[in-house]
Amino acid sequence: MSIFGDGSAGSKHISVDTTFDASNFNLQFNFFTIDAGVTLTLPSGAILRCLQTFTNRGTVIVSTAAAGGQYVNNTSSTIDGGSRPAHAGVTPGAAGTGAVDPGTVSHGSGYAIGGQGGIGLQGFAARQLLRPGPYGGGGGAASYEGDGAPGGGSLVILAQSGIVNSSTGIIRASQPNEPTYGAGGGGAGWLIFASSGRILNTGTIEANGGNAYHFGAASFGPGGGGGGGLVHFIAPHVSIGNVSVAAGKRGADAPGGGNSPVTGGGGGGASYGNGGNGSSVTMDNPDNNATDGQPGAVFASQMDPQYLF
Repeated sequence: MSIFGDGSAGSKHISVDTTFDASNFNLQFNFFTIDAGVTLTLPSGAILRCLQTFTNRGTVIVSTAAAGGQYVNNTSSTIDGGSRPAHAGVTPGAAGTGAVDPGTVSHGSGYAIGGQGGIGLQGFAARQLLRPGPYGGGGGAASYEGDGAPGGGSLVILAQSGIVNSSTGIIRASQPNEPTYGAGGGGAGWLIFASSGRILNTGTIEANGGNAYHFGAASFGPGGGGGGGLVHFIAPHVSIGNVSVAAGKRGADAPGGGNSPVTGGGGGGASYGNGGNGSSVTMDNPDNNATDGQPGAVFASQMDPQYLF
């Protein structure tokens, strides 16, 4: 069976804003074309197969997938089993939740460490992951004050004759959702493009990590930024063009003057790049040592992909 499918869904022309859902089960097309000014929203994990050419003149948005961490507040002011950890996505390590200190331990007026950032899937392992599945980047971790952001999703496009992202075209698997107080940004998505012909990008392709919460506040440390994603082109002829795999930014520094409990910032979710660490915090003296995520990567494998998938 060809990795480019059998064309049984016919040719697809997206001329109005469209969202694919569970009813769009057969994704084996002949030609696939998206008009300028039109947005196509795809679920994470989608694999579009084309016997001919995939052409994008509009905007393709890949939905987020891996859940961010969630903290369930309670009267004891501790992290407990009611909380949900961040999902790691395709990465080997999930982001860590910021610790909570109600101010009763022997650190003076209270001390809480920040959560560690997620661990990115890098190098050889990342280049070999050609069908990521339903997840891309990992979710950002929670803090005592707020929930982490979800991770960016994944998309695979396989088109036998060619893939064209025109000058007006945008393909985005970034993590746009900002988390809440002190939580981490989500890791970016995962984009794979493969053709036996040519891949030409004269538009914009983005797999950027998400920013941590933009505002620092007393009593809780800022979160870490999400890691940048992966964009992998596989074809005999590749024109990479404008591709962004930037890391997400750490949260803003927090002022002093807080009350107990104090809480460390949540770690940022990973993708290809590691997520940033959340900040530790002491009452009346936030440490403000949160970090940005690490950038992602762009691979161009100049070969026929027919035997790789």
